[in-house]
Amino acid sequence: KKFIDTWFNIEFKTLTPNPGDNQNSFLNNSEEKRIVSLLESYYYSNQFFIPQGYLLKHAHRISHIPGIIIHGRLDVICSVEDSYRIAKKLPKAKLQIIEGAGHSYYDPLITKAMVKATRNLIKKINS
Repeated sequence: KKFIDTWFNIEFKTLTPNPGDNQNSFLNNSEEKRIVSLLESYYYSNQFFIPQGYLLKHAHRISHIPGIIIHGRLDVICSVEDSYRIAKKLPKAKLQIIEGAGHSYYDPLITKAMVKATRNLIKKINS
């Protein structure tokens, strides 16, 4: 129980610059906390089940697909440099660095960017 609470608290405090943005109904549900913590720790301990550099090495396979890469400037979990590297390999994708935003879709600025990007892609597909 202590491991789960510690993992969950560290993870959710680093998702956004303002941890208050991370509030969700499951945050108070101990079973959901346990599941999230165990799944995430399992993935971390297994290097997410992909070899180092795999995404960059194989990006050419999806280089024909349009997309939008959204990255929060204040993300302390994923490196903005990694987003730049993958964007260079995906010529049909656009990289958006969101000022003042962190890592999570709980971050209001990331949520807004994701909704806008989704709407723009739908328009593009339908035109």
